[in-house]
Amino acid sequence: MMLDRFKQAGTEWTIAGVFHGAAGYMLLNDDAYNLARMTRTGNPYKAAIAHLLSEGVLIEECAVTMKANHWTNSGLLPGVKVNSGANLRIVELEQQGYIMLQP
Repeated sequence: MMLDRFKQAGTEWTIAGVFHGAAGYMLLNDDAYNLARMTRTGNPYKAAIAHLLSEGVLIEECAVTMKANHWTNSGLLPGVKVNSGANLRIVELEQQGYIMLQP
């Protein structure tokens, strides 16, 4: 929704999504998602993540979350980047002028 409003208003924007902890599974590919969530449905978030990536949104997964859950890079959706740790990455982004919004 923010992305659409920024585009409508002609606002220059850069958005980074940093996933970690309990939300980390949202960036897994279907096979890894099914294993992590004990399901056979595949990742229901993959289309939304692909759309955000195609619009230029930076999407990152926390390596600490990955390690704790025994996930590997091959289990991530295409285009997802891995940072060395979400907490420090969020601090880094804020130092670069980003504003943190958290649901």
